[in-house]
Amino acid sequence: AECTELLMEVVKECPNISDPYHTLGLVHEAMGNVRKSLDFYMIAAHLTPEDTALWKRLASLSTEASFYRQAIYCLTKVVRQNKNDMDARWDRAVLYAEVNETSRAMQQIHKVGEQRPGDPEVPKMLARLHHKMGQALKAIEVLEQHLQEHQESTDLTHVNMLA
Repeated sequence: AECTELLMEVVKECPNISDPYHTLGLVHEAMGNVRKSLDFYMIAAHLTPEDTALWKRLASLSTEASFYRQAIYCLTKVVRQNKNDMDARWDRAVLYAEVNETSRAMQQIHKVGEQRPGDPEVPKMLARLHHKMGQALKAIEVLEQHLQEHQESTDLTHVNMLA
């Protein structure tokens, strides 16, 4: 309690410095106050928008707390900083699928596929998304194309999905 009071005094004196907000986020996280910790981390992230590690941490914590839209927002900040961060794109796609924004999820997975040709997870995810959209034939097409073009990275899951 004394620690948070002291940090709040620092915030009042220096409201545009991210460190006390980040520390308050750490303190509240350690105390199990997830919502409060996320609020302080979010302020810290906005004060240091180029800190992709903080945005990723915030996205991860938001996902754990089932705040999927907030996690998407955070990962969008990461992707804007680094368009080649395919892990952030992938995570954002999974979250888009979770909130039923399937077309956005597919866009992101396609971008990952362009950067990672032959990645065995891309056709699996695309097939699942096509199934979700009621496009079974398109799902089969994606998997068959992967089988033909990337036999070396095909596994039993691809075959199972086709069966």
